[in-house]
Order: sequence, then structure tokens, then C-alpha cells
Amino acid sequence: MPISRRDLMRTGGYAVLVGAYAGLPRRARAVTSAPTTFDYYISTTGSNSNPGTLASPWAITALNSPSLRALYAGKSVGLIAGVYNIYSLVQAAGATGPALCVQGGTAASPTYIASCNSSGAYAPRVAQISGDSSGGLNGGNYPTSSAGLIGQGMTGATSTQTVWGNVVLDGLYITRSYQFGITFWGLNNGTPPTYTGNVVQNCEIYDIAGWENGNMAGVNFFSQNGARATNNLIHSVLPTSGNIAWWDCLGLGGQQNWNNVYEYNTIYNCNTCIYDKNTNTGGQTWRYNYLESLGTNPNAAIQDGAGGNAGQVTTVHHNIVVCTLGQNQGLWYGTDALRQPNNASTVAYNNTFYMLASGCVGEVFISAAGNSVSPASAVTFYNNITMYAGGSIGYAGLVSLGPPGYVTSDYNCFYQSGATSSTALLGMGNGSADSPALYSLTNWQGKFGLDAKSLVANPAFTSPGGAVNPAGYQLGASSPCLSAGRVGGTNNGAVCNMGAWDGTATQIGCSFASGASLIPLPPVIISVT
Repeated sequence: MPISRRDLMRTGGYAVLVGAYAGLPRRARAVTSAPTTFDYYISTTGSNSNPGTLASPWAITALNSPSLRALYAGKSVGLIAGVYNIYSLVQAAGATGPALCVQGGTAASPTYIASCNSSGAYAPRVAQISGDSSGGLNGGNYPTSSAGLIGQGMTGATSTQTVWGNVVLDGLYITRSYQFGITFWGLNNGTPPTYTGNVVQNCEIYDIAGWENGNMAGVNFFSQNGARATNNLIHSVLPTSGNIAWWDCLGLGGQQNWNNVYEYNTIYNCNTCIYDKNTNTGGQTWRYNYLESLGTNPNAAIQDGAGGNAGQVTTVHHNIVVCTLGQNQGLWYGTDALRQPNNASTVAYNNTFYMLASGCVGEVFISAAGNSVSPASAVTFYNNITMYAGGSIGYAGLVSLGPPGYVTSDYNCFYQSGATSSTALLGMGNGSADSPALYSLTNWQGKFGLDAKSLVANPAFTSPGGAVNPAGYQLGASSPCLSAGRVGGTNNGAVCNMGAWDGTATQIGCSFASGASLIPLPPVIISVT
């Protein structure tokens, strides 16, 4: 794959991604064997007049063909290894319709589009889809159209698919688009969102440009219910116009989504790693991700998570979140620009938050509306490690309490260099995001009755810091966070480790191979359920 000069610079002139663990993840995924045959095939030299067999495959435009979409809907389609340059299709597509619009299947039989080798067997990321003007993989200019490369278009807009939802994209390599890489649009058509069953897994999405103010994204979900992004590598999604240092540039996320699951992804060198924004967004699950807010325009590693609906719960667990000099929000800024309290509840446990730079924004800011909505919303925060590796904290650094009685926080570890139980700490604060009051553990416990079993101690990670380093946040043999957590965050919970490596997790982030290729190891196929 192409390695940009900015990637080489940020890793000191070489690019090595460190693997987490080779084993299957804890409670990871239902798996099946990799397919050795597909119902239909597409190649770089195919023709839509062919029958779509391995010997006589279709062209990539078959995905848009009105005469062929009824054939492949609900079936499996193998994209044979090669570079599929679709610049002209991107230029002709509208902003709310990707260049390749995939016809949806059913919940029982989704449309499955995957990368395969010349023998017709699944082979991840050998099918490379590019929007570069050169006609090849890279070397020219980005498209000027803001259409994504592949996915589904918006209901009611001009689109070549007629059935929405139930599409699985597996093992594709996506690069050189403007505004969006993979995008699944729905219509903002009420509560809950209508479209279900869309999955992006085992893909690499790289080198996406765009206009920051337009919510550019490597993977964009809009008005989806239960969409999944699993085991993807998303990086170098960087704005080239607009407010290029701001946060509306995301590796993964979107708007007005319910119950989406983002798991085992590695996201770095994007202004914001995960951003599900605005009202009518809630019930998400973010787990086992490695999120790194380092690179060209670092902002919040996680942005928003507020604006949900009463009764929903956003669950965030076993993520490693790393941040350097954040120009705006830092680690996790859990509200939107209006500072609105979150109508949904948030449960965050067994995460590792690691802040590198001195004197910068360092928020872990999670809000709750409390009993102003029914059912009431609350924040639950336990078994997390929040470490500030720099010097003094910048203008903010807190878990926002929200209304009294609607926050539970315990069995956490807070640390910064030289800190004691009387030091005002990142992770202990109350007030607005812009003017928090920071507390020491002792004062925090006395004033709010929280974190009675929490620690102020160096977690003693094995090798923290650096670029794309999930394994470095394991706990050393002498770590005070070993066996210091409790399942459920209560006194009667089973003993576990604090932080993302809790003693049971075996994979955090995408599964990687060492070396300069930056290509993930071929993963198992992940079922839709």
C-alpha cells in the first residue's frame, strides 16, 4: 500500500505497527470459515455482458447495473485482486450517493461484497478501490465530488440501489476519495432509524481528503440502526479545506444512528477517531478499539456521545485512547458544541486513557441530564485508568458529574507525574467543559462520595507512548492496577485488572502484522449476527 510522507515523518522515518495478540478476542465475534467460492465475481478486466463467473467476471460497474442488481442482491460477490479505479464514477455521483451503490439483501441473506484472489478464495485487501485521478491507485489528484467510493445512497436521492440495508463489505482496501471513503446513507426519517444490517469489516480505509465542515469520514454511517464496524484499519483521514484543525473530520461515525457497534478497530491520524453526533443518536457500543489522537490535526479521540434519547445507553469499554497536543478536546469530549446534557446514559468501564503532552486540553468529559428526562440519564465510570504523562493540566480535564445522584464512579486509577491523593487530577472535576473545578482524590471523595476504592498511582504500563502501540498499555508485573478492579464496579464484583487489558481481553484494535506493509493479518470472516 502507499505510505505517505506524513506517515513516515510521524513514525520517525519508518512504519511498524505492533500487534496486540494473535488470539481471538474475548467474546469477540461469531466466526465462520473464509469463503472459497462466491456466487458472482468482478474483475478489473470484466464485462457486464459476462455471466459473472470466475472465468467470465463482471466489471465493477455491475454493482450499479439495474439489470444485474437483482441477481447479486442477497448473494456473495468476490472482487478479484487488482486496482479498481473509479474516478469517473465518483465524479458523476452526487454527495449523498457513493460511486458504487450496493443493492441490499435481507437480514437472513445480506449482500456480501468481499476481496478475493484470482482463484476465487477470500483474500483481504487485495481488491483495492481508488478514486485517484491518475487512473491507478494513487499519484494523481483527489476527486472533486464529495461522493464516497462504495456503500449505499440516501433514500429519496438519485441512487442506483432500490433496497437499503443488509450489506456486508469485507476486506476491501479503500483510498483516495474526497469527503467519504465508505458511506451508508439513510433518510432522517424518524425514531428509530429504519435501515439495519450494514457491516464494514476487515477493511483498510486510507488517505481520505475533504472539507472538514462537511463531516468528512473514513466510514460514514447516517441514520442507521445497528450498523457494525469491526476489525478495520482507518487512518490518514485529513481535511484539505474548511477548518482543517477542527473536529468534524472523523475516522468512523456519523449522525442520527442508533445501536451501532464499533469494535476492534485501529484509528489514527484523523482529526477525530470516533464521532457519532447530534440529537437522535444513541445506544452505541464502542469496544476493544485503539484510538490515537496523534498526527496532523489532533482533536478529540472520541467526540460527542451526547444528544441521545432518554432510556438509551451508550456503552464504552476496553478501548485504549491515546492523545497528544489536542487543539480542542483531547481524549473524550462527550457532548456536542451546544454543551447539551446527554439524555441517554453512559456506561464506561475498563478503558485506558493516556494523555501525552503538557499543558494542553485533557478532557474526559461525559455529561448526563439526570432526572430532567424520563427515564433519568446517568454516568457510570469504573475500572478505568486515566493517566496524564505530561506536566500541568491544561484548561480542562474531568469527568462531569451532572446532577447529584446520577453518577457512579469507583475502582478507577488516576495518575500524573508526582501526583498524590491531594493533587488536583485529570478525571476528577465538575462544572462546564470550559471552566471545570478540578479536585484531588481526597476532596473528590469527601465532596461527592465517589471513587472510595479508586487509586492515585502510576499504572506502570509496559511500554506506553509512541505511535500505534496497543500492546504497550499492558500492565507491568508490579502495576498497582493488577487485580484492583471489580467486575461491574461494585464491591461484590469479581476481581479483575483496571484498564483495557483487564486480564481477559486478547485483542485491542485491528489485528496487525509487523513490518512496513501496514496490512492487517488476514482475519476470520465475521458473521453478521
